[in-house]
Amino acid sequence: MRPFDPASVCLMELPDTTRQNAPEVVALEAQIADLQQLVALLQSQLADIRDQKDRWQSRAERISLVSM
Repeated sequence: MRPFDPASVCLMELPDTTRQNAPEVVALEAQIADLQQLVALLQSQLADIRDQKDRWQSRAERISLVSM
């Protein structure tokens, strides 16, 4: 089973009620795209924070071993 690809749906194939709501659908699709970009940005920032945390943790462990 293939995943649903919204880009493959033509507005002419949709029921009349959906075509009438096309501006709202386009607006929602734009919001979804914006949110997907935001998610990607936040995931990238989270990965950066985790890397920083790991570096600080390693440094703290080295300092702890030296001071023993």
